[in-house]
Amino acid sequence: MSDNLTYEEIYELLMKEKNSTDLQALDEKTLEKIRNYFASKDDLASKQKESTGFFNSKKQERIASEINNAKRALKDLYEKRERKIINRALFSVRTNSKVKDTTNMTNNEIKLYKNLIVELQNSNKEFFDNLSNKKPKELKAKFQSKNMLIRLTDNIPELTDTKLNKYGPFEAEDVANLPDELADLLISQKKAIKIKDEGSKTS
Repeated sequence: MSDNLTYEEIYELLMKEKNSTDLQALDEKTLEKIRNYFASKDDLASKQKESTGFFNSKKQERIASEINNAKRALKDLYEKRERKIINRALFSVRTNSKVKDTTNMTNNEIKLYKNLIVELQNSNKEFFDNLSNKKPKELKAKFQSKNMLIRLTDNIPELTDTKLNKYGPFEAEDVANLPDELADLLISQKKAIKIKDEGSKTS
């Protein structure tokens, strides 16, 4: 058996996918053969470019045309498989299925399928949470960052947190009340000490 597919075999994969409602088998060995197909065609195209003459020019055109047609076929194949995976994820969420059906999926498709399920479930929950009696302020409070009181042990330039708020600059021995993310960073770099930890002793 050949280590790479022909264009006709790649097109046949597309037609099988197009004419079936179920996801067709596409294993890693087949994907490797597709990669080998393009590698061999690219190598052949490079060799043809080094040659001159009318017939060689025609061969270059045929090779380029075949490569483009194969890429279009694979693009169509991917999009048809993508739609089937999306529909399968939707079905799994809407039926609240505990079993994740990854039959005939490639490794990348399994990752896509599982991520889709998580995103669809989160979107569903957020939609109905927004319609419930939960107060927006209470929901927001869960994500508000806390501040920490620290003493600087080194000169620090101006800092910016994830919300683009600016702090400083500071000098050594300054006391600052900074968001946890910045305070923890400075402490880990031994450029600050947490105020309540100063002078603490171990028994």
